[in-house]
Amino acid sequence: MRKVTRLLLAAVVLTISAVLLGIVPFNAGFIRGPIETAVRDATGLELSVSDRIILRLGPTPSVTSGGLIYGDPAGNPLLVIDSLHASVGMFPLLRGRIHVRELTAQNILIDYCSPLPDLPDDSSKDSAPPSVAVDAVDLNRITLRCGPPAQPDPLRIDIEQVFGAAPAGEAIQLDAEGSVSGIDFTLSATGGELDRLFAGPDRFPVRVSIESPAAIAEVSGYLDSPAAIDAQFETHLTDVPSLADAFDVALPAVGELRAKGNIRSDFRTLELIEVAGKIGETLFAFDTTVDLTGDRVHVGVAAMVERLDLAPFLDNGPSAQRPDRPTATGDIDLRPALRILGAFDAQAQLSVTKVLGVPLELGDVEIAAALSDGIVTL
Repeated sequence: MRKVTRLLLAAVVLTISAVLLGIVPFNAGFIRGPIETAVRDATGLELSVSDRIILRLGPTPSVTSGGLIYGDPAGNPLLVIDSLHASVGMFPLLRGRIHVRELTAQNILIDYCSPLPDLPDDSSKDSAPPSVAVDAVDLNRITLRCGPPAQPDPLRIDIEQVFGAAPAGEAIQLDAEGSVSGIDFTLSATGGELDRLFAGPDRFPVRVSIESPAAIAEVSGYLDSPAAIDAQFETHLTDVPSLADAFDVALPAVGELRAKGNIRSDFRTLELIEVAGKIGETLFAFDTTVDLTGDRVHVGVAAMVERLDLAPFLDNGPSAQRPDRPTATGDIDLRPALRILGAFDAQAQLSVTKVLGVPLELGDVEIAAALSDGIVTL
């Protein structure tokens, strides 16, 4: 009997030791309820975790789970993650620092039109946040879209993979590759130290570079607290017709596009301010506001065109022919563009000082238009 008791005690000790040392993972479903409650109380949005929560202790504790739904489960959740794995350093944690060794996730869906969390303003707190460092982030198959998956979204973004890191005392690094409407792109981003991002009211520097076969865009600016972006951008598009083709809109060879301006966003509204540029011989400037807080996206545009060149749209000669189009470039099918316009409501004001490329002398044109449920009113 003593021998059996000793064997049982030895088995229990070995099992506990194996769990504490991280040799054997265990099902930690008992923490599901407290985690979901804490997230709801802190952000005002629901969190649901449908898969098992597997914990592994030891010098590098880790958690593995999946089926995460954050937001309104019955409506359009803000975030859905099929699988998630994260590990942290135990010894830094005991010293009050968060050192993420690894963060991986797969099949991520983000609905950027879904209600955002109501995060409290902690800027008045005296205590400093803990130091945070991240060795590696690896995210795979990310979809950013507006509305439920069954609803068409011409601005859907598919990101195949995201790699990132934020070592202690060093700048954040992020690289991604994906596509928008079939146009492949690569993204590279850098920022300040991660601790500065959580430190409070200080502005956090950010620089982003996006490249595709036909375009280059640069954005540099700051993240403000609470969450907001204030930045300048510059873009150079060498092949405008190819970009239009991605949205099934045929355009003539209008020339290169160059533009720069300012961008501001609090992730509920987006503003493009004092944007100025040139496309071919056309000179333009505009301000745009995109409001994501309503049931439908609302866009407001105020544009001024100093010089509008219509010659590429009216020239049906050989020089205007697109080699991949059997018809003249003046024959433009606007039905795909109208389908895209049906995805949002808008109000626009356009002022044109001078029109080029037409036999008549035109100038000082003023146009006001409204778009609602796909119907344009002038």
